[in-house]
Amino acid sequence: MKKIIIPMAVATLIVFCITACKKTDNQQPQTTLQKIQAKWQLQTYYSNDHFSGVDHIQNVTGTASDYLDFRPDGKVYSSLLGSRDTVTYSLVNDTQLLIDGSTKYDIKTLTSNSFVIYEKDISGSDFLEETITMAK
Repeated sequence: MKKIIIPMAVATLIVFCITACKKTDNQQPQTTLQKIQAKWQLQTYYSNDHFSGVDHIQNVTGTASDYLDFRPDGKVYSSLLGSRDTVTYSLVNDTQLLIDGSTKYDIKTLTSNSFVIYEKDISGSDFLEETITMAK
């Protein structure tokens, strides 16, 4: 009888251990808004203010103190080049972000550690384009 009980007990124990170790994925995928809501370090800021047929390019590399902090209250707190500011933001859809109620950025990249937005405002033959690259 002992020969049967011991293997049965071991088999039962193995089955319980395997099912207890099985991962369960109860987390829902994050929405675009949830992914954005974080403190992002500025990596690079690129702008081209093209007017009178000439490009006026500005390319800035972020420092450790440059950030954009997108908060759940619909505000983005920023510290860029020594200046602090707070403006509103909202999602237009999963691929567009509206900042300060007037500037609409296309979301080019949004991962757990990378966030890139781009906008281009055209006025006749003149335009202003910006690319902001951020990381966690």
